[in-house]
Amino acid sequence: MNDDQLLLASAYLDDDVDDAARARAEGDPDVMAEVARLRALRTALRDVEVPDPDRREPALGAALAAFADEPVART
Repeated sequence: MNDDQLLLASAYLDDDVDDAARARAEGDPDVMAEVARLRALRTALRDVEVPDPDRREPALGAALAAFADEPVART
């Protein structure tokens, strides 16, 4: 799958395509498989519970502290 197909799948899922792009997406099995994957992911994410704020902040602080002493890779 190339970048154009990924972008088309995303636009299709968001119903942000014109008739020609919709036909192109629906005619490409790889694009439609990606649409199905993204749709399932969207559904799964919709069902994630909001974290408890009393637990969220300490968890984020601990995670950040764990990486505070990590060396930064320079390129």
